This record gives sequence, structure tokens and C-alpha cells, in this order.
Amino acid sequence: MKLNFRLCLAILIFIGGVAWFLLRPNEEGKIRKRFQELRRTVDKGAVEEQEGHAAVKLLTLNNLFAEQVEIRLPGFPENGVLSNAELCSLIMNGRRVCTSIDIFVNGLEIEIDGTTATCRCSATATIQFHGETYKDRHEVQVGLVKQGRTWRFSSCTQDPLLQK
Repeated sequence: MKLNFRLCLAILIFIGGVAWFLLRPNEEGKIRKRFQELRRTVDKGAVEEQEGHAAVKLLTLNNLFAEQVEIRLPGFPENGVLSNAELCSLIMNGRRVCTSIDIFVNGLEIEIDGTTATCRCSATATIQFHGETYKDRHEVQVGLVKQGRTWRFSSCTQDPLLQK
């Protein structure tokens, strides 16, 4: 009986170890999750948000970006190098004045080199502002840097390979 118990326990531990090894998130999966988290945080539905939700989103934004973030996008109000606080403030102000914001990332390609990653994708933003709907699409190159065990966004520029 004791031998059966030990054998079953050993098999369960082995199966658990194999499952953990196969299902653990890899670096590319972690980066994809960061993009999903950015989208969830920036997106805003037409329904009125409570102030507590905005505070939680601000804290989440602070954790998504590196201390300095370089933005080089046509039409973005503040191109250049921005601090984490400046960028979060811009995003939260945009969320405050817009009725709805929807961001969609398509065709995400990830290249990882040590503690930095370069991602290329097509980003589409649909914004409703004063009853008008605006839609803009850019081919972007996004840089991420790994700080500790967390990937943080460090740059967003128009993709030079796909620039017209």
C-alpha cells in the first residue's frame, strides 16, 4: 500500500513538472500579454467609467512603461522622449476627453535580443470625440526593455521598413 502511494505521488509530481515546463509562459508570450494589457488599459467604452477605475488604469499604465519612452508617430501631440509620468498623463487626459477609444494590434512580430525586444505590428486606433469618429492606422515598431522579470514599453516609432 505504501509503495502504491509513493508510486502514485512520484507519477503526479512528474506529470506536474512536465506540465509546468510545457505550459510556463515564454518571453514572447509575456510580451504578447503586455500588448493585451496595454490595449485593455487604454481602451475606453462608451459607458461612463467610475473614478476608481481610472485610478486603477493609471497605476497599470505606470507599470507598463519604462522611465523614459521615445514616441515618434505622425499626428501624436508630443513626439520625442517622454517620462513615464508625462506619457501616462497624456493617455489619461485623452481617455478623459474621448467618448470611446479602441486600439487594435494586428500582425505582431517579436524579436528578442537579451533584455530588449523589438516588435513590429499594425496598430489601429478608433476614437470617438465630440460625436465624431476618427480612425487611424500606423505600421509601428515598438521597443520593450526587460526590467527585472517585467517587460516595459520603451519606444514607439513609425516602422522605417514600412514607411511610405
